[in-house]
Amino acid sequence: MSVAENYVDRAKIEKLIAENGVLGDMSLSQAYQSIRRIIRRIPKNPNGALYGDPKFEPLFKTVKMDTGQYERIISEQGNTEYQYAFPAVFIRFINVRYLVDQNRTNEGRAQMRIRYILDNVNNQDDDMEIEPFEVFHRINNAIQDARDYEKSLSERCNLMYWDMPQSCEELQPFWIDYELYFREDESYQYRNWIRKYIIFPQFTNYSDSPHFNKPDVTEPTWEEVSGFYAPPLLQWGYYNIVGLWNPEGLWRDE
Repeated sequence: MSVAENYVDRAKIEKLIAENGVLGDMSLSQAYQSIRRIIRRIPKNPNGALYGDPKFEPLFKTVKMDTGQYERIISEQGNTEYQYAFPAVFIRFINVRYLVDQNRTNEGRAQMRIRYILDNVNNQDDDMEIEPFEVFHRINNAIQDARDYEKSLSERCNLMYWDMPQSCEELQPFWIDYELYFREDESYQYRNWIRKYIIFPQFTNYSDSPHFNKPDVTEPTWEEVSGFYAPPLLQWGYYNIVGLWNPEGLWRDE
């Protein structure tokens, strides 16, 4: 066993490689799929059957991308939308933007808006008027709990805002906004990508990895690859600290 293997947790490194090797796990589309999956698993009865149980009944009967369905349902020209079962959740992304740093062009930021719409006829009753608050906490708790296993939400999915717009047509809409960080790892920087194993004797060598049955490289030697580089002396002048050339005469005057 090489010296490097005494200090490296190889299982941890292989786990990181496996987790980051699948392209697109942090993308915006994967974030949408994760949120939809999480919301569909919220049971109607908080103390009822869990997801996967034959008796499981979801809280929301519709979970879709938000393309303006609610506005078309309550339109002054009449309902022009397809039929949707309520309660429903519609998800959209706003203020989507990408970082412009040279080494972070695949990273992006977005505001994720989850619009959940309830259909309580008796929403003004004392027992029912606070249900939107309870549903809000159930959605938020489910999302925060899922960050442990939903990779697309693991970097940042922080609660920003909650609002309760005016109800209409016996439907009660509510908004939850999250700040979301994502990575479009399936973009250009991974095209034609080939993984290579690089050694740099004497700092790393083939014996540092159990996947190679090759003899270690012995050249160049340690003295040849380490140490401080000193440029040859300039007899007729020098560059100062800000990169300006000083002739020899000026240097002597200083």
